Amino acid sequence: MNSKANSSDIAIITDAIGRALRQRLNFFAYRLPADKQAYFGASSRITFDRDTTGFVVAPFVEQESAQSFVIPAQYDIDFPEDVTSEEDSVAYAIEAATCYEDYLGQANRIIEHLKQNGGKIVLSRLIVKRQELNIGSIFDILTETYPNAFVFCYFTPKTGVWIGASPELLLKSADNQLATMSLAGTRPIGSTTEWDDKCIEEQQIVTDYICDTLRSEGLSPQVSDRYSRQAGPIEHICNDIKANLKTTTDLWKVVDRLSPTPALSGYPKQQAISLIGEIERHSRRYYGGYIGPISETSIALYVNLRSMAYVDGVCNIYVGGGLTSQSVAEDEWQETEFKSQTLLKVIEKSHL
Repeated sequence: MNSKANSSDIAIITDAIGRALRQRLNFFAYRLPADKQAYFGASSRITFDRDTTGFVVAPFVEQESAQSFVIPAQYDIDFPEDVTSEEDSVAYAIEAATCYEDYLGQANRIIEHLKQNGGKIVLSRLIVKRQELNIGSIFDILTETYPNAFVFCYFTPKTGVWIGASPELLLKSADNQLATMSLAGTRPIGSTTEWDDKCIEEQQIVTDYICDTLRSEGLSPQVSDRYSRQAGPIEHICNDIKANLKTTTDLWKVVDRLSPTPALSGYPKQQAISLIGEIERHSRRYYGGYIGPISETSIALYVNLRSMAYVDGVCNIYVGGGLTSQSVAEDEWQETEFKSQTLLKVIEKSHL
């Protein structure tokens, strides 16, 4: 697709974002980790065919109000001035932000459950800001501030704008190779102590789940040593995981089994998802799902996190963290405060 612009031309991408939003045109823009290029595509329609070249979007959990779809790469940055989206807009109810007291109550309820049953559950919270934003400027600042993240932005009238800087690869494939990562545990960047048992346990659950899932599809995962991976003002424990694809591998089946990983839901996964739906008062919609470019020969899918939805001057910023039986609710709140800085600082900078 003729939608790439080198990093010196990032202004072209931000201009295209602004024009597409004014025309209410479906679009996507992204910058791969450590890449020097940004990419843009637009379309008058969305599709549900994942064999389409374009940008795939999947929710945390499939439901009527949040479904998987693809924005095809119909146009590049030179899209016509008179084209618009064929989809109807959806009116969204403004959800309440998660206050400190509510979060502690939810977290403590989950921790007690985990002390009795084991496992892990990821609890998220919602930060709501009413503020008009220049989305192109936010995208520009994110690409500059987080060079090792997957920076993304997409819009449809059904979803509104979603934008973020994700540190977490869900799955990429090319040349018969599959790559993913196990990313969990959180602490401020620059910490000099060893990782605590809670973080190690949390991350090992994710690693085991990913490897078991790949083995169940007949693949042989190769796991790197653990290391600390920086993500803005914080860092996580990470294992890189690779596997050789087989001719019989159904890649989308692997994707659907992996997402959401225990890093975004918990483990056992279905019980965790069920409890999340019962306890959280907001809808995650596309937070915790995946996004990324797809083509006939390759895919590069990243987890939709460190992200926000933006509709009609309202920013919904989603942040979360994994809870285990060893968690302390107040510490988990502080972890979400650290994570929220990825976007809050960029929003502040965009208005300086």
